[in-house]
Amino acid sequence: ALDHALAEKVAALDSIGRQDLARLELLFAARFRSAPEIDLAIAQALAERGDVREAQRIAERFINEHDSAPLEFWQLSYPRPYAEMVNAAAAEYGVDPLLIWAVMREESRFDPDARSHADARGLMQVIPATQTWIAEALGENQAPGDAYVPETSIHMAAWLLNFLTDYFDGDWELAIPAYNAGAGSVDSWLADARVEDRDDLLRWIGYNETRLYLKRVALSYQIYRSLYEPN
Repeated sequence: ALDHALAEKVAALDSIGRQDLARLELLFAARFRSAPEIDLAIAQALAERGDVREAQRIAERFINEHDSAPLEFWQLSYPRPYAEMVNAAAAEYGVDPLLIWAVMREESRFDPDARSHADARGLMQVIPATQTWIAEALGENQAPGDAYVPETSIHMAAWLLNFLTDYFDGDWELAIPAYNAGAGSVDSWLADARVEDRDDLLRWIGYNETRLYLKRVALSYQIYRSLYEPN
């Protein structure tokens, strides 16, 4: 639980409608770490008020600094925000929702306003050309700024992950680099005479960014599955 004085201050600020100041109190307290249970309580309090990104940062920092961490820290570091939207899109397109969260975590760290140097936008970092292609495939009219709308971003990503997984005969390990670099790039790497197995593919991926991206998303997906799939 939160320190009594901090809990009272946060509750008082909430009671007068100053959730913004209550959040700042929690963030300020997180800078002066005293014990794992305090870190956890602050991170959980932030997550409960919808500040998933700050909660994730606190949990990830704790995990990186300790050889072992309680399950709750891992769940905060690998959260499942926008659950209703993700589950609906995943069900519509037959995609594992945990894969969507793994991509979201590595693409934007759950920031709906994220924008990359390559002009990838939103939670799922869809570039404008891909957005236009997906919108045409779905028969939808979308403005460029719609990529920053969480529901739209998640919907596009679920469709794209379904398309790419089908394209590669159900192989999500090929769909992931294709999400980053395009299906044509993955096809060209698979056609390389030096590529005889999956280890060769990883070695000869043409873009270092895509190689690292595959490793990060695949690891996140494995962790999400270990945390949330039934045993």
